[in-house]
Amino acid sequence: MQPVSSSDVQFVITTIAKEAPYDTASIKQIFYGMCSAFTTLPLHHSVNSRKSGAGKTHDLTKTASYFPKKYVIAMAGMSDKALFHRHGMLVIVDDETGNTIPIKPLINRINNNIENLESDIGSSNSVDSARRKEIKEEVAKLKEEIQEINEKSQKLIELDNKIFLFLDTAQEGLFNILMSMISQDTDDQLYEFTDKNGASGKLGSKVNRLRGTPTIFNTQVIDDTRQVRYEEKNRRLIHVIPDTSTEKIHKATDQITKRYGLLPEEYSEQVVSTIDKERAKDIVSALVEKLIDHTQPLAPKESGVKIAFAEAIAHGIHKDKDTTEWAMTVTDRMMRYLTIITKVNMDSRPRVVDTQTGKFYPIATFEDLKETLQLMGMASSMLRPYIANWYNLVFIPGFEALPDQPRRITKEIINRDGEKDEITIMQENEIGITSKELALKTTEIMRQPASADSIRKQYIYPLLNMGIINSFKSVIHKSENLYSPVEDSIFLMFDDDNDLRLKITDSAFYPDRFPSKNVLKEQFRIIVKHDAKWGGKNDENFQRYKIEDIDGSELAIEQLIDKYLSDPETCFIRA
Repeated sequence: MQPVSSSDVQFVITTIAKEAPYDTASIKQIFYGMCSAFTTLPLHHSVNSRKSGAGKTHDLTKTASYFPKKYVIAMAGMSDKALFHRHGMLVIVDDETGNTIPIKPLINRINNNIENLESDIGSSNSVDSARRKEIKEEVAKLKEEIQEINEKSQKLIELDNKIFLFLDTAQEGLFNILMSMISQDTDDQLYEFTDKNGASGKLGSKVNRLRGTPTIFNTQVIDDTRQVRYEEKNRRLIHVIPDTSTEKIHKATDQITKRYGLLPEEYSEQVVSTIDKERAKDIVSALVEKLIDHTQPLAPKESGVKIAFAEAIAHGIHKDKDTTEWAMTVTDRMMRYLTIITKVNMDSRPRVVDTQTGKFYPIATFEDLKETLQLMGMASSMLRPYIANWYNLVFIPGFEALPDQPRRITKEIINRDGEKDEITIMQENEIGITSKELALKTTEIMRQPASADSIRKQYIYPLLNMGIINSFKSVIHKSENLYSPVEDSIFLMFDDDNDLRLKITDSAFYPDRFPSKNVLKEQFRIIVKHDAKWGGKNDENFQRYKIEDIDGSELAIEQLIDKYLSDPETCFIRA
C-alpha cells in the first residue's frame, strides 16, 4: 500500500488552500473531518457565516473534490425520510446471532434447486406420477420459502465511509432524524414503515436497516438557535467559518476573475497547478485506503491510537471546579481531532504493535496535539465563531464601559434655600446596553457599518436564545431593550488567543499531570512489558506489545520519548 508521509498530507492541504488562501484553518477542519469518515470516530461540521456569499460552499466542495467521488454525496436538499429509503441490499436477520444475511444468494440457491427439480420432470419420461407429485410439492415448498424470505427481508443501507454534503440549509426535520444517527448509540437503526406487497398489493409492515454513520457537513446562514433541538445540533456539529476579512474578499475577487478569465493552462500556472491537484488527489485516495484498512479490525468508537498524554489533556481542559458541561463536548472534539490527525500521519509516526493480532496503534505526538489545539481555538466555542468574536470584541467591552449604576435622567431644581439640587426623573432598573449603542460600537471596532436591526438579528437574538445574555425592557427608552451578559456562560479553552497551550496545575487531587518524561514512561510501561498474562503464554519473557519506529525497527521507551515526545512545552504550560 502506498505510504503517505506527513509532508504528503501538508502538500494536500497547501494545494487545496491555494484556491482559498485565507481559509486554511477552515480547510483543515473540513479535510480532517472528511478523513474521519473512514474511521470509527467521524467528525461532523457545520460551515456557517454571518452572511451568504462568504465562501462556505466553495471551501466545502473544493476540499471534497480531492476525495474519491464514490464516497462523497453532495445534495442540494433532502426530505426528512429520504435517508431511510436510499439504495440498499436486501437481508434477513438470524434470530439467534442477530447477524444479517444477504437474501440474494439464498434465493438463487433455492431457485437452482427448483430448476433442477423441474428439469428432472421434463427430461425424463420414466418419472412416475407419484414422484411427479412429490417434486411438485417440493417445488411449492421452495417457492413458499422464497416468499417467506422476501416477507422477512429488510433493506440494509450502509452509511459508513460516506461523506454527506448538504449544500443548503437543511430542513429542521432532517436534522432531528440525523441527530440520533450521528450519536453512534447503536450499531444498526431500524426504520419501520407501511408499504404495499408487490405480489398481493396488500399493506404490510416493512423495515429498513441503517448501518453505520455518515459524516455530515452542512452549510448554514440563517439563525437556527430557536429550533427545539438546536443545543443537540450545536453539540454534535463543529462550527467552521470562512474568513470574511477585507483582505480575503479582495483576494477572492481576484481569483474569481482568474477562474473565469484565464485559460486552463494559465490558471494552472498562476493559481494552482493541475499536476499538483492530480498528485494531491492520488495522495488522498491512498490515504483513504490506509484509513479504511486500519479501521477494519477496530471496534465501534475505538480510536486505534495511543495517546500517552491523554490525562494531561483532560486536566488542561477542566482546569477549575467551575468547568461547565460544555467541557465534555470540547474534550470529545479534541480527542477526535487528535485521533484523526495522528492517523492521517500514521506513516510518519511510531506505533504500538500487537504481536498476537497484528493490529497497530499510531502514537500521537506533541506535533499532532499542537495542530489539534490550533483547530480547537475555533472548534471549542459553544457559539458560532463570528458571534463569539463579536461577543468578545464588541459586547463585553461595550457593557464594561457602562457606569456602575443603572442609568438615569436627572433635572436640576432650586430648593427652598436657593441652592441647586438634582432630582431623578427616570431611572433604569438594570444596567444594560442597547442595540443602537452596540451598532455604533460594532461600526467603530469592527470597521463595518451596522444598524440596530442587523445587530439584533445577527448577534443578539442568537445569544438570547442560547442564554448567553439577558434582556430587560428599558424604562427610559420604552421601545428598546437593555442587554447584559450572563456570568460564566461561555466556556473558554484558552485564556490568551496568542498562547494555545493547555495549563497544567499540579495539586493534591491531580498530582503530576504535566506530561514529563517520567510520566510518559509510566504510560507506556502499562502496555509494553514482559508478562505472561498478556498473551496467555508460559514464556515469562513473552512480549505481546512492542514499539516500532516508522522504519519498522523496535524502539525502547526511552528512545521513543527522546525522539518523538521530548517537547511537551509546545502544548502544555505549568500554571
